[in-house]
Amino acid sequence: FGETQISSVLAGIINASTPLTTLAVILLAFPEEKPTVERVLGLLIGFLGILVVVGVWEGLGSGEWLGVLECVGAVTCYGIAFPYVRRHLAGLPEGPVALATGQVLCGAAVLLPLGIAAGPLHGPITVEPLMAMLGLGALGSGFAFVLNYQIVREAGASTASTVTYLTPLFAIAVGVAFLGETVVWHEPFGGLVVLLGVAIAQGRARTAAGAVTRRLRGPGQGPKPEVAAD
Repeated sequence: FGETQISSVLAGIINASTPLTTLAVILLAFPEEKPTVERVLGLLIGFLGILVVVGVWEGLGSGEWLGVLECVGAVTCYGIAFPYVRRHLAGLPEGPVALATGQVLCGAAVLLPLGIAAGPLHGPITVEPLMAMLGLGALGSGFAFVLNYQIVREAGASTASTVTYLTPLFAIAVGVAFLGETVVWHEPFGGLVVLLGVAIAQGRARTAAGAVTRRLRGPGQGPKPEVAAD
């Protein structure tokens, strides 16, 4: 519903903030995860990136703001889902196919009354939207969640959530190529700020900086090992 109010480019970039909401939920819900200065700073920078993406200084129409808030709400739900899957579902003996099938069927059961109220009661269902819905459901939800469960099980919730970094790339390419959408400068720039915030929060910026420093020093320029006294 949110994506009917804003462009696919903007929705895709907002979706890339999923690792931030995932990390925030992990810090709040799991006492063993301590909120370090690095993580808090990363979350603040990521939030600043979201403000840059939507261009808060330019203002948006009421419908656009509603779409932005709805997409942010969806991303927050993703942030809750990844840690939940990691703690309660990933360790179950059932495989990713069974888990994804159960999830999609439960979602279909919940949404069925709303679908009937918004669809057949207001007019006939045509083939084109039905095929589009089945395509998105089978690929964007069904097959994608099979892969998602496998990644969460093997690599963890935080790592699995970083798959959303790819979403803006496809959203921008498809939106420009097929929908005639335009990309405003602050959208990709804000997306980069979001990625910087995630990198800082996950400690990747520090790791990358350390690797660059070691390369610049060259061999033999690192700290010398201590020599034991006789």
